[in-house]
Amino acid sequence: MSKKISSFFLLPFLASGVNAALRPISDQQMSEVTGQAFVSVDRQYHPDANDNTAYTRVNLGMDIDIQANVDVLEMGRYERDGEKPGTSDVYIEDFALGYINNQAYFDANPKAPNHRKHDGSAYAEGEIVPFFIQNPFLEFAFDEDTDEVVGFRLGFGESMGVLSGKIETLTGNVNVDIIDRGEGLSQADSSGNLFDQLIVLLTINACTQDGSTCGSRILMSNFAFELAMGNQLQPVFFDVDDSGNFVLEVAPTRRPQPGGIGADGFRGSRDAAAWDFYEFYYINPEFRSNLKTGNFSVGDHDFDSARIQGMLIQHLNIKTRDLSQ
Repeated sequence: MSKKISSFFLLPFLASGVNAALRPISDQQMSEVTGQAFVSVDRQYHPDANDNTAYTRVNLGMDIDIQANVDVLEMGRYERDGEKPGTSDVYIEDFALGYINNQAYFDANPKAPNHRKHDGSAYAEGEIVPFFIQNPFLEFAFDEDTDEVVGFRLGFGESMGVLSGKIETLTGNVNVDIIDRGEGLSQADSSGNLFDQLIVLLTINACTQDGSTCGSRILMSNFAFELAMGNQLQPVFFDVDDSGNFVLEVAPTRRPQPGGIGADGFRGSRDAAAWDFYEFYYINPEFRSNLKTGNFSVGDHDFDSARIQGMLIQHLNIKTRDLSQ
């Protein structure tokens, strides 16, 4: 049995500036308001008749295009029997979503998939080829007998693109085909607006729908977050389109002109100014984001520490969508 609990984050086109406490409104009053709901919550009660597990999913109506590089992606770092100290469930170096088009790579690897734009046109040399995400969601699994959180996952309604990296460890049931071609795409090459936040303890309680009792918690301790969103080379734009959807964009840096950087990647090959521009962009630590949690636990399950280190957002476009349509 699946039941949609609510759709919220309603964005009226017309709103009055009244300073008053929020009060519930009836369904009739709600039907008279024109707006968009790009967040919804679904609840499934034990879809498996032999399992008393319920699922709550928070859906985010968003279309996301992203190209980002991460120095280190690590999740589930804890000691376990039979493994060397410091082993993680997931440990990936040089992790990337999307890539920068390099025709020389495809010429040398003709079997590699060469992505095209939505309209069927080809990407230009040096153009960003983003990773596409549609309708991301957060899902929580609850034991209905104990009201305990027994699982958590982050997923997407749809996704398409190239995900790459140097995978050192990866545990779990991965239902994909992994092809190692032995070669990868590489790019040799402001005081940005840096947002720093330190949270000593962040918890989410699992409670019954009426709030009368609460069970286990999702807990993150020693949570440190540095988000570099835009910089002197990448302006950030926020707008509302003609359909009333929010649009957030981190603009990409300018592409090098043909012949600007030599094929060998060295500064003296062609244009030294172009080489210096990208050297400054790629090695500047102020342009990179970092996230670290000292401990992450869901109910009685302890997953210990996790981190995203040195994330460079080279392109980001987020557009909300109306989930009620």
